[in-house]
Amino acid sequence: MFIIRFSAACYQQVNETVTILVKTHLIHISLQFTGARK
Repeated sequence: MFIIRFSAACYQQVNETVTILVKTHLIHISLQFTGARK
């Protein structure tokens, strides 16, 4: 039971980290894209 709860918390943490990384990556790409188009 403890292991399941622990892995669920780990999964939540990883999921949030991945989401943040993806968002910043997309923002970076879009900034480069708009900068290159000007």
